[in-house]
Amino acid sequence: MVMEKSNFAVVGTYLFHFLRSFRRSERDKYILLAHHSSSDESVFKKALDQYPEVKNLFNLIDIRFVDTIPLFKNEFPDLESYSLGNVALALDMPDVVSHRALDDANQLYDLLNKMHGDELKVRIQNYLCTSKRKRTSSAPLSRKRRKFSSDESQDLAEFYQNTKNILTPLFKNRKRQERLSLYGTLCQKWGIDSDVSNYLKIDRRLSIIYKETK
Repeated sequence: MVMEKSNFAVVGTYLFHFLRSFRRSERDKYILLAHHSSSDESVFKKALDQYPEVKNLFNLIDIRFVDTIPLFKNEFPDLESYSLGNVALALDMPDVVSHRALDDANQLYDLLNKMHGDELKVRIQNYLCTSKRKRTSSAPLSRKRRKFSSDESQDLAEFYQNTKNILTPLFKNRKRQERLSLYGTLCQKWGIDSDVSNYLKIDRRLSIIYKETK
């Protein structure tokens, strides 16, 4: 939900002048980072169509949206989901569950800053260069997700039954961090790394079992 909305004529004009304040030459390109950027870009273009005077301003500069999901996929190729909350968990940072645009933007900035810090600009430039070369390639950005074997699926079902009294309230109250702390024994049994990406896979499967047994 977008709350406390402002008139796009005001916001768009401010954004244009804000971007131009960084100008060093007429050939400068302006990069806007966004999570699922296709949605943001679509909304932005529709807003420009509704406000021709703002659109005329943005026609004066070269602006490009860059999706941050591939950046996170390159860093964490095995996550089940690349929501901001899942990425925050992978980076051992608190999730921000407000569903407000400004909070999402601030969280995205914090995640990128935590992941790359002062190297963020270089990382984005490298990504833009490599993405141009990959446009003619069908190679995926992430590795194929690991599937649970039949034995592992059985282990998960037994694990849920044995820890049901503990897991049920944790799922009900959405306490994911506390749930993940329980999954190390499964990783050890299967001989896989006890890391966040594997914990998230286990948690996703157990959440399905939880919903099916409610």
